Amino acid sequence: MLRRTRSPIRTIVLPHGFRAGTPVPARVGPAWSAAARGRSRPLAARGARPDGAAMTDAAGPRLLLAAGGTGGHIMPAVATAEALRELAPDVQIDFVCGHRPSEWQIYRRLGIEPWTLPLTFNRPGLMNRMRFLREFLAALREARQRLRAHPCDLVVGFGSYMSVPPVLAARLAGIPAVVVEQDLRPGMANRLLAPLARKVAAAFETSAGFPRGKTTVVGNPIRADIIRPVDRVEARRFFRLSPHRLVCFCVGGSQGARGINQLLLDLLRRQHAGGEETAGAAAQWQLLWSTGPAHFDHVVRALREMGVDPAEHSINPYIDKMALAYAAADLVLCRTGALTLAELTAVGRPAILVPLPSAAGGHQAANARRLVEAGAAELILETDPAAAERLETLLARWVEQPGWLAEMAHAARKLGRPHAARDLARMLLDCLPSRGD
Repeated sequence: MLRRTRSPIRTIVLPHGFRAGTPVPARVGPAWSAAARGRSRPLAARGARPDGAAMTDAAGPRLLLAAGGTGGHIMPAVATAEALRELAPDVQIDFVCGHRPSEWQIYRRLGIEPWTLPLTFNRPGLMNRMRFLREFLAALREARQRLRAHPCDLVVGFGSYMSVPPVLAARLAGIPAVVVEQDLRPGMANRLLAPLARKVAAAFETSAGFPRGKTTVVGNPIRADIIRPVDRVEARRFFRLSPHRLVCFCVGGSQGARGINQLLLDLLRRQHAGGEETAGAAAQWQLLWSTGPAHFDHVVRALREMGVDPAEHSINPYIDKMALAYAAADLVLCRTGALTLAELTAVGRPAILVPLPSAAGGHQAANARRLVEAGAAELILETDPAAAERLETLLARWVEQPGWLAEMAHAARKLGRPHAARDLARMLLDCLPSRGD
């Protein structure tokens, strides 16, 4: 039984490890999938058996993309898969992630059903470490079983703890692997896996710690719809924004960011209490605000308690129409994950960057410095007691001197690599045994 979706990535639901809370088909085959260029064709049209299993005599090369943990790992994998479809319509693609709802829900919003491994984040503490070790060994065992049952031609790890079991299982089975690193400072998972990989795809020339002979700089893959031209008037109408005021798009990732939400609440509280002097500059800005689903009710309640009408801004629990959001925005206030910064530079948007203080290895702070030094962004530290005051000052300055925003936008665009997904897809196709050996 095939699950029909509107996504260009077609998959079949696997019963084992599927935790989406929906009925599982009684008879399903492996999750390998294929689609035609541009729009998907049903697998049955390509020779799928009645039970949903792909027929090997009609199949193209198979790739397994291991991407979980956060949207910063998952979305580059999806962007790469879409680019692979454009370059090789017969390619078959599957995704694997962890079993946390925050991971597979990102896929499901895109109409994709990944298979999941029983592995969750490695948290501090002896008991948590012991639990993680047990889960890791179980995940490695399951990944090996799946690859034996459904062999593939290439496994691609997109970082985070979730990519380690599938890549290790691939190498144990003699399947080539590629590692994709999104950050300036490589994460522990990719540092571990890089010596085992056939190739390493790095986002930046300055990414350190990888073997030089096998490392290629491709940038960070972003989805094609992010860079397609979008009419600003239509984008603002979609989000119920005034066409006559400046727009600051505020986003803390797919789950939101408590620190960014608090910074914005502090800003609005200052402006609301500051009288006419601050109200003049404040009135020029409206917020397109993605609070995160878990924080939405708190933010709306806090705004009403301070006397701010939420309807003055566009307050959303989650925004998945990122191309529209960027088109509507004059400025972006955000975390500094690699994917977010890749999108900012691809579309050429100036930014106020608020790195996550607890990010592993300080990688978000390192990512932010690159844009700040290039003149494409300003930096605010979440731990700074005067953060809200600094944000207020910056917004007022840009009202008075809007040319600065244009200069920052130009600097951001110079750093962009909008075709990174296509470049990575070509590299992966060259790594397939039939092409690269």
